[in-house]
Amino acid sequence: MNVLWIVADDLNDYLWAEEERSTDAPNLARLAQAATRFDACYASSPLCCPSRASYMVGKTPAWTGVLNNIYERFFRQHFNGKTVVTIPEHFKTNGYFTVGINKIYHNFQQSTFDNDFDYAQPNPMLRAGSWNQYYKLQEGTPRPLDRDFLAGLGYSWGRLPETDEALLADHRAVSRALLVMESFADNPAIFAHKPLMLTVGLISPHVPHFAPARFFPDAYLPYIPGTTTVNYQSAENPDGWPLPDFGPGGSAAVLGQLPAAAQAMATTNAEHQASFDQFALAYAGFTAFSPAELRLVRMANANMAYHATIRFFDYEVGRLVDALDSLGLADNTLIVMLSDHGFSMGEHSHWAKNSLWETDLRVPLILYDPRNPVGKRIAEPVSLIDLFPTLCDLTGLPKPVVLGDSSYLDGQSLVPMMNGTGVARPVVSEIRLNGDPRLRCDVARSVLTDDWHYIELAWDPSGSCLKNNIDYVPVLYDLQRDRFEWFDVAEDPANMLVVNYLQSLLKEGSGAPVPAFTLKIIPPLGNAVSADSVLSLQVLIRSATGDSTVNIGPNMKILWQLVVQDSTFQFAGESLRLDLGALPDAFLAGADWIRVDAYLWSTTSMRLLSLDGQTLGLLHARTSGTPEVIEPLPCDVPEDQRGKFYDVYGRLVTDPRPMQLYLDACGNKRMLLH
Repeated sequence: MNVLWIVADDLNDYLWAEEERSTDAPNLARLAQAATRFDACYASSPLCCPSRASYMVGKTPAWTGVLNNIYERFFRQHFNGKTVVTIPEHFKTNGYFTVGINKIYHNFQQSTFDNDFDYAQPNPMLRAGSWNQYYKLQEGTPRPLDRDFLAGLGYSWGRLPETDEALLADHRAVSRALLVMESFADNPAIFAHKPLMLTVGLISPHVPHFAPARFFPDAYLPYIPGTTTVNYQSAENPDGWPLPDFGPGGSAAVLGQLPAAAQAMATTNAEHQASFDQFALAYAGFTAFSPAELRLVRMANANMAYHATIRFFDYEVGRLVDALDSLGLADNTLIVMLSDHGFSMGEHSHWAKNSLWETDLRVPLILYDPRNPVGKRIAEPVSLIDLFPTLCDLTGLPKPVVLGDSSYLDGQSLVPMMNGTGVARPVVSEIRLNGDPRLRCDVARSVLTDDWHYIELAWDPSGSCLKNNIDYVPVLYDLQRDRFEWFDVAEDPANMLVVNYLQSLLKEGSGAPVPAFTLKIIPPLGNAVSADSVLSLQVLIRSATGDSTVNIGPNMKILWQLVVQDSTFQFAGESLRLDLGALPDAFLAGADWIRVDAYLWSTTSMRLLSLDGQTLGLLHARTSGTPEVIEPLPCDVPEDQRGKFYDVYGRLVTDPRPMQLYLDACGNKRMLLH
């Protein structure tokens, strides 16, 4: 199989509805319809250089030592003498002709970066490093629209004339890729009759957010002082551009309830948010808008420009995918599309990247295999470091062996999950925050599971970095109830066991924890239970690889925890059977949901081995008459259900709002962008 590998820069992965992505990025949607799409893929670091260095060599940032954007001149100087193998190097060694174009490692085409390519060797078959052939940009005299020049503009954006499209670096990179594909199809001898791995690194949607004018929405306001209407969505302007839902009370209120360390991560490591306030003050009096309106107008423009660069990226992806079809290469080419990390749009008063919130960590990952062109979505969490072993399995290549170590790769192949087997592992991400001296004393880390996101920040209020001065500040989000990470629940006593378990995963040291067991609650049918019903739950325990089920051993037991409103109750037993109707009315009165957690506990080590949770909507049949019937949900969304959304109780939502979380007919989480 040939491999076409497309890399985006700063492309976030908001939970998106099929219909919305079809509008915003139709080529990605078309690709995903016949591919495996991972809806919860996370970068191992929320910054370009550490993320790319990590997934390119299949090792965690903890191992590579690359934890921020301080970049050596030569790629391999990052690793302090360690032996590393990159994905394209491994493919080249095992019979592929590898071609790299544009930004793949962390660079912007400067001549001082080698891109792990041997320029001195004229014979492409003898070159060391990652590539048989590497192209910075299509040949030609640089023009001011190249990213080398635009990057000096920093966090800015704007429309470009359509006539300048061919001058943009991404367009030129794709044009070069098309020439490579045409040559490969017409004359395989140039490539020594080897299969091709073609990696195309597009810089979009990285700042500055400039794109041809046609990719911008009509509501964009290029000259704000001269306008007479706002561009953001409001009650008075329902057709305007919707900003993300910043949470109860707005982003400042959400940020204000967090520990000081988390507030600093939001505001001092990416100061773009403050620029909107400064803009509002600078233009107050020069326009009919109030300072508050000016701030929102500029934020909406920034959001529109980001989405314009996504549309531009999508257009270039379409050029690549269409060329596979026209050149007769589609049936024998794997397609991989990913981003190096995400991008925040004002959530937590944070803009851009370099934080450990989901908006900065979650990325799109699409794997298209023409041998199995069936659209599939995988909701369990995976990591970009899983890409290396996955590509090996999809192409039949062996895993790399380094210095006799066959377990060199930190990630796990995603092929078993693609085939309906295998289990997800917790995902660890890490970064050495570089904006605030109080956060720079040690690495900040997070671990994600299906249900939880735990962040641990090293915090020294003095900035002295004396060992005894450093606090490790916990932040915890319950992703089942709080998908947008608005409420830190680390100090909630009901979550003490969760915090202890997730902390233990971070202490394992490898940065890629592999729990010995995975535990999964077998939930009731539907998404809700009646307050009159008997809640009956069991658990499934599987081995670390997910290959087999495991019986509860003599030194293990199951602990159950029920959380209703502010009350917490714990039980023990291999299964849970609880008559909700026998509970006092006051206990459940006013509750919209109940949460049940299951913990696998070792009685010898006295520690948690695994956990799982289930949040269920609570239907009050005793006060609302006939209980609502919750039907089992189908596994595939029927045609007549596309575009329909449901709440946690399984009830149809007739007027879904942008940036709010809903369920589709299969129970998958969805969110409208516009």
